[in-house]
Amino acid sequence: MPWTHYASTDASAPVLSGTSDSLNAVLKACLVDGYGTQPSAGWTSPHYDTTSKTRVFQNTNGFCAQIIDGGPGAGSFREARIRGYESMSDYSVGVGPFPTPAQFANGEFIRKSLTLDATARVWDVYADGTFFLLLVETGDAISNAMCAMFGRFAPDKLGDQWCQIIAARS
Repeated sequence: MPWTHYASTDASAPVLSGTSDSLNAVLKACLVDGYGTQPSAGWTSPHYDTTSKTRVFQNTNGFCAQIIDGGPGAGSFREARIRGYESMSDYSVGVGPFPTPAQFANGEFIRKSLTLDATARVWDVYADGTFFLLLVETGDAISNAMCAMFGRFAPDKLGDQWCQIIAARS
């Protein structure tokens, strides 16, 4: 399936900023709901916790991306945390985490904004039913974008059933 390109410049696109839950809003609009004339990428969001702003996104091959967008850690609302799971039964309960807590205790980080405010940031998402790539101009450096990705990629090993990638800041 070809990727769909979603952008902050699209009509009806949600705003990404240094505020609580803004990354979850962008990813939900792109991956799950669609917006304006943009279709959904075909993902679901089976779990969400309103207190911690933790949302689970599940791709069409069943893998889950847990996004904690309630200001965890030193980055506060400028960053969200991401961790992948083979499956999840609740927003905080999952099997087969990647990276494992031993590898990265807090998961990986997605930088949203230089500032802790509602300043809109330029973003692009490329997605299909199994994969998304996120680019954000955070304001940290002019014309530089932060990149994060999650999902299935083409295997280079015959019979590899997993082929999942997660990439963000460590």
